[in-house]
Amino acid sequence: MFERPRHQTIAKLLRNMDGELLTRAKCYFGGGTAIALKLGEYRESIDVDFLCSDKDGYRLLRNAITPPTLGAILRSPMNHLRDVRTQRDKISAYLEVDAVPIRVEFVLEGRIPIGGALDPDLGVPVLDRIDMYAE
Repeated sequence: MFERPRHQTIAKLLRNMDGELLTRAKCYFGGGTAIALKLGEYRESIDVDFLCSDKDGYRLLRNAITPPTLGAILRSPMNHLRDVRTQRDKISAYLEVDAVPIRVEFVLEGRIPIGGALDPDLGVPVLDRIDMYAE
């Protein structure tokens, strides 16, 4: 699916996330990595960002976490390089996938309304293209 080894690793991580939970939480894969993956890998990206469109969805994700891990957000356990950190509007984790460290963040977006849909190739909801560029 992807040519760059780093992107293959990121795709493996995304496919291990509970796409149904993320969809219910209205939390969408976005940022530079999503853009790079959706536009032919024009650059290499090294992290994973999700944007949550409302407080209830963000709360659902926070409740799914089983400290010190991402808990139910992941379909199967993965190695966490540090404990998950939760803040008022951000969840941050560092995971190891195939010996590669990957930063993962879930951010509550409160400035503009955002939307997206489940991407069958990645297994997670992805921001709509217009919203992806607005962010």
